[in-house]
Amino acid sequence: IIWQGIQGWVVVILPILFLTFMDLPNKNDCCGQSAIFSPEHRPGIYITIFLCTIAYTVNIIRAEILAPVAELMLNVMLILGLILNVLFCIHFATTEEGILFGLFGNVPIIMLLLMAMAENQKLLKKALDSGAYRFNTRLGKIGVGILNQKPILKYPILTLVLIPILLLLSLMLLLFGQKPDSLIRAFTDTYHHGLSQLDHLCENVQCGGHFLCSVGANGHKKIVKPIRYGERNGRKIICTRQ
Repeated sequence: IIWQGIQGWVVVILPILFLTFMDLPNKNDCCGQSAIFSPEHRPGIYITIFLCTIAYTVNIIRAEILAPVAELMLNVMLILGLILNVLFCIHFATTEEGILFGLFGNVPIIMLLLMAMAENQKLLKKALDSGAYRFNTRLGKIGVGILNQKPILKYPILTLVLIPILLLLSLMLLLFGQKPDSLIRAFTDTYHHGLSQLDHLCENVQCGGHFLCSVGANGHKKIVKPIRYGERNGRKIICTRQ
């Protein structure tokens, strides 16, 4: 019971605390605390975190191994959680708070997910050796065939199975107004984080100055039409017709 409580705290409570208290900024900001996940694409990443949390919760409270297809999907979602937490460690590592959360949040979650997958392998082997694991359908045989592979083959195959699941999730998000690549852009459409791809928009921004002029200076010459250099607050700036 104590061990399950520790697992629940690390994998369930910590993500809730993170989403409640750390992912607070509602916008990307060059001059202050910027959004950890792109505000426009947050729903997709939140739903993915929720699904992985549900999968791990099922994993720690179940009394016995699931049916082959369900067991396969459970392990696939654990792998997705593992991949997400590795990405989170990289993405959060640019701030002191992010490093601390990675060390005391994401790293323990990664370790627990690895332990869960190893335990699932033992549980499957025990069920197969006892002859109590029944699978009569073709999908069931395929599922057990994948789950019973050696880890060096099993986990790459499960990662490949994850691809159509992510595509299906992307299609579902598309129905709710999200973009097909929302899960990726939740990381990349941000400033100042490990996987951010918009930092170049902040290169000419003078905090306390005029943001529109700064962004215009980084725009295409044919559109913003730079004219000359000027000076603002003792700093050289580009003056554009925009």
